[in-house]
Amino acid sequence: TAGSALVKTPEKGAFLYGAVDLNGIPQVADKNLSQLLSNAAGITMCAAEREGKVIATVHLNTKNAELATQLKKMIDGVKAFGELATKAEHPTVSDLLGKVQVSVDETSVIGTFEHDSKTILQTLQKIDEENKSAARKAPPAVPGTPAPASKGL
Repeated sequence: TAGSALVKTPEKGAFLYGAVDLNGIPQVADKNLSQLLSNAAGITMCAAEREGKVIATVHLNTKNAELATQLKKMIDGVKAFGELATKAEHPTVSDLLGKVQVSVDETSVIGTFEHDSKTILQTLQKIDEENKSAARKAPPAVPGTPAPASKGL
């Protein structure tokens, strides 16, 4: 809506931009996600290319500074867990997660990722190869038994 804090001009070089006003959204079935959304006011995402780098930025606007700080700590923990969980079979993903920077600016949690524009395609292809290699190493499925839990991507 016009006048919303989410209505902004995308940054220079933006090729993808989105914003969602989270005020008044209905509760979702997942208890943890519902709690997070009830404390968030909105989220914006921008993907841009600037000075030879692809830059993705996410702003999660919260209802107060204390909550923003708590959410940053939670995101840092999830990021660290993701890096460790993917290190063995998906080292490229682990390296990319290490490039994600999380910060707090008053009531906003900001996540930023930068990667060289010239090598982004090769990096994505390397991730695809790591996924295929991990799938080849996985034991074959036995009919009638549940699939094992995933260890990463």
